[in-house]
Amino acid sequence: MITRIYVLESLTNERQTGTELYNDTISKYCQFYAPDLLHSLTTINSKIDLLDVLKTIENEVQDDDEVILHIEAHGATDKTSMVLSNGDTISWKELEACLMLINLKTKNKLHLHLATCFGMHVALEIGKTLNKTAPYKSFMASLYALNNSDIIADNNLLYEEIIKKREIYSAFVAFNKSSPSTTMRIKDVETVLGEVIRFQVARFLVMDPLFDVVLFYNGSYNLNMNYSKFNTFETIEEKCNYVFESLATNYFPN
Repeated sequence: MITRIYVLESLTNERQTGTELYNDTISKYCQFYAPDLLHSLTTINSKIDLLDVLKTIENEVQDDDEVILHIEAHGATDKTSMVLSNGDTISWKELEACLMLINLKTKNKLHLHLATCFGMHVALEIGKTLNKTAPYKSFMASLYALNNSDIIADNNLLYEEIIKKREIYSAFVAFNKSSPSTTMRIKDVETVLGEVIRFQVARFLVMDPLFDVVLFYNGSYNLNMNYSKFNTFETIEEKCNYVFESLATNYFPN
């Protein structure tokens, strides 16, 4: 159940979409439907401001919290970072390093929502950190450039559903039915990663049944799989599941 919503806004000399969303929808709907749901709006100017706020959030959240972190800022045109209102940039890699600490503390219950152009490119960092901790349980963003009207229209509908349901996936399904042309997408990291890893292991074993899967994945992702257990599995599907479950144990905090 969603227990906290943090809205961070870093925009200047333009429509303050984060403030508008917070005042018109999040605050009002929480008051009516979910008075126990904690929520806040913070204006960010610089990279230092952002890092300070993320540290504050890390200190505030508890292991039974399920958190939405909603960030309103500009995405860099090279799609590698986020641009703050004073011109500072923070790379997706730097952002994820902070989010890992929050997700660790909430035991993999952090949902990242990037209302930024090209925000979906944050996912490119996931495959580079599989030997660490997942930075979030899910993320919502767009692959494309966004305009203010779409941000407001989509997020007003989405947060109405989130606050009523207190659950992000069913809320997104309901929102998508109301706004089928949206460019916003949601990705559950465990689901996506499970599909990729299982496909990769199966491909290795089909191409070469003697491929040393245990050695490869233990070395690549600092796992602790053992040969005796791996060799008890008879089917490729069972072996794929064992590899992914071993990785998930390390990657997803619980």
